[in-house]
Amino acid sequence: MYVPQATASKICSSRGVVCTDGVVTAIDLKSALALYSGRGTLPDHTVDPFNTYDYAGMTITTIQCSGCTLLTGSLPVAWGKMKSLTEISFDLCVLTGTLPSEWSGLLNLAFLHLDANRFTGTLPGSWGSMVKLQRLYLNNNRLTGTLPPEWASLVSVKYLYAYRNQLSGTLPQTLPPNIQMFDVNKNAITGYIPLSYTTDNYPSANRISLQDNPTCEVAYHPAGKIHRTPSIRPTPACETKIPPSLVKIARITTTLAA
Repeated sequence: MYVPQATASKICSSRGVVCTDGVVTAIDLKSALALYSGRGTLPDHTVDPFNTYDYAGMTITTIQCSGCTLLTGSLPVAWGKMKSLTEISFDLCVLTGTLPSEWSGLLNLAFLHLDANRFTGTLPGSWGSMVKLQRLYLNNNRLTGTLPPEWASLVSVKYLYAYRNQLSGTLPQTLPPNIQMFDVNKNAITGYIPLSYTTDNYPSANRISLQDNPTCEVAYHPAGKIHRTPSIRPTPACETKIPPSLVKIARITTTLAA
């Protein structure tokens, strides 16, 4: 684990480190980096001394550096062995690299905030194993590829934000069953809105945001009507392609990109 200026003998008194009964349980790198004007880099965990650590035996529940606008580096694959983790928050940083598929082992993770960085590559389908994940924020990155169908297995996810990326392909036929907010606007997603996107299938859903994608054509759905609320803003180009009956989610936005 990486904490600037921390030593094994004085780790619990180090800035940004929280201990319980002498054992590290949380790390706030933003506090630790304050001594360096906020500048820092996540080190390569495949070299000494990081490759000698027993990550599986650690009891850390939280690692965060929210708003660390001068933090660089990439996400360590080794963190995927830390079964105790419940929160990883590195939003508003300048991290690069890909999303580690090896993080699929984080079965207790509830909050994963990686928005507003410079991540590239595709979305790991293996993350569908994170059954306790509640919030997944990946917006404002440079991610590509399609939305993995495996993510339908994220049974605890309520908020899934992946807007302002470079995602393509079609929408997944099935969303996480307890989804409340699903936002993939400002990508390059095409095709039809799946017939399965109804409140019968997703009773907790209150917003599905698809605007500024080429997702214009909408397959006919025999049940329900479009709720003409301000949040539904089909452009004139799409207006004739939206049938009089459609999905029953209260707030679906489907405007085209300019």
